[in-house]
Amino acid sequence: AKSRQFEVYHQLIKELVEGSGTDVFVDRQCAVVFELRRFKHYRELTTRILEGLRQDWKDSPRFHPRLKNEINLTLDYVKKG
Repeated sequence: AKSRQFEVYHQLIKELVEGSGTDVFVDRQCAVVFELRRFKHYRELTTRILEGLRQDWKDSPRFHPRLKNEINLTLDYVKKG
């Protein structure tokens, strides 16, 4: 079970960071960010990744407001534990 969770988590991260920037893909990225909430074992890493992406993407025109909002909501959620 841990191996499967590891694989799923890493696949979600890959899908998040390999985006195309289209509006359709933004919704997929939002769904991925939301799903990261389920991985309690990875909470600390998820926080660091999302904070890093938010910083890295802050000036990019590809950083859609919906994705930024979902990242902020997920960070709030995982930080509350």
